[in-house]
Amino acid sequence: MHYYKNLSVGVAASGGGFGSVKGIFIQNKHQPGQPPLVDQDTLSGIIPDAKIDGRAAVRLADRPSNKLHDAVTLVEVKGLATVAETVAHRASRIDSDIDKAAVALDTKYPGSTVLAEKKKYGEGGKYLALVTGSLGNCSADLNVVVDLIAGINTVRALELRITNQDQLFSMHRRRLVSSFGLFTTRLWARHIHDRFRDAVAVTAPSHTPHFPDPDREITRDFHLSRSHARPQHCGPRRSA
Repeated sequence: MHYYKNLSVGVAASGGGFGSVKGIFIQNKHQPGQPPLVDQDTLSGIIPDAKIDGRAAVRLADRPSNKLHDAVTLVEVKGLATVAETVAHRASRIDSDIDKAAVALDTKYPGSTVLAEKKKYGEGGKYLALVTGSLGNCSADLNVVVDLIAGINTVRALELRITNQDQLFSMHRRRLVSSFGLFTTRLWARHIHDRFRDAVAVTAPSHTPHFPDPDREITRDFHLSRSHARPQHCGPRRSA
């Protein structure tokens, strides 16, 4: 992944190219020159992970409209690595947290329009919150994405064959749910692996050397400890 810096305010952002989200909000903060580091972090924190342009997305007949239709929606993706909060509760906090950050920037820099820019996207100016938890447990907005893709695939398939629309939609939807479920399960497992100490509150044993990554040293100690070493054959050697 490449990193770019906006020359007007000096805020680093990931991505680039056609359809990139790296420029969203960058031009809406009214301040000449380089912003303080704390403001760069705030701006970088509200830059979305993706955006979905559903303005030209096809629709299935006799099915309810999807909130991604007729709009460009900003997407935020989060991994949940705690048992103290549910996936639904974490998803509900995403949009309000971004609103607070946008209001703080607009208040600090009069003339800024960060919050107004956010309100131009999505249904009611809200982000699509995709939160992944354990074992494929995901936020409700994932169903919105699944239904949009399944609907598009169904319309394309109906152009090639005559069949039952609802059955075809269900087939595409089941395949997407299975695919996304496997992917998010692996994503969550990787997230737990990378955030092991924070996720399960592991405390390093007293004999473990103090290194920058104590979790890695716990694993290292386990594999190199004599108690787990492969037993050696101590019997008499057979003569040649």
